Amino acid sequence: MNTFTKALLVSALLTLSASAQSLPGAFQQLLDQTSMQFSMPPDFQAASIVNNEDVGYDFAVRSNTGDIEIRYRIWPIDKTQKNPNNLYEPMITTMGLNISNGKVIQLERYPADGLKSEFGADAGCTGLVPIDSQFGKGFKLCVISVIHKDNIADAYVFYLYNDPKTIMSALSTGNVFHALKFK
Repeated sequence: MNTFTKALLVSALLTLSASAQSLPGAFQQLLDQTSMQFSMPPDFQAASIVNNEDVGYDFAVRSNTGDIEIRYRIWPIDKTQKNPNNLYEPMITTMGLNISNGKVIQLERYPADGLKSEFGADAGCTGLVPIDSQFGKGFKLCVISVIHKDNIADAYVFYLYNDPKTIMSALSTGNVFHALKFK
């Protein structure tokens, strides 16, 4: 194979690889609009969105073993609303109620210094709920996390899983927990 053919082959492979990793247009637009960045977690691939009436989301990835699915929802801040920077806690609470069929989510706030350095966010919290809705069919538990950037956006991440050991292992390795963050 001559040098030109090798270069053409390498270029074609890189192009195919890049398009396989590309994000859906609507999700990419949300990332651009909210100054966020997303990195595909290792050993995950894009998953289909499951239409449901419980909680909407914009993009999902599923582990290659199929035992974890992570869903992402980005809500740009509507500055015409009263106190738009204080809506993420009521929203995550409502989402938890919808996912669990009425069970109250206990929220834990993230430390402010870690939020800023790790996610570029101003506030955030997380909580765990059992899944009892169409949103998480096939999974038992959901950790919901939200990161908030004043006057920019709220980003919700839903970690769906069955085995706590599996999710703890995934969250402690690679780029799973930090896949979505503000620039």
